[in-house]
Amino acid sequence: HCAERYDRRAINGIIADESAVAAEFATDPVCGIGVDPATATITTVHAGHTVYFCEPGCRAEFRADPDRYAVEGSRR
Repeated sequence: HCAERYDRRAINGIIADESAVAAEFATDPVCGIGVDPATATITTVHAGHTVYFCEPGCRAEFRADPDRYAVEGSRR
């Protein structure tokens, strides 16, 4: 899935203020990559919360075993 293709540190390195990212972005609970909820197209609802994903593979992994990922929505 995406964690195998992307280096999260490199993605975060292009953003100067990571605290702003944490406030505005959701976190894909499978891989930890930041996802913009305003433009996200890959989501699911779990326990009444919208969970955001970077790609369909992460969503599929989450759906297969949602209890593996401790989540109250994917917003940090």
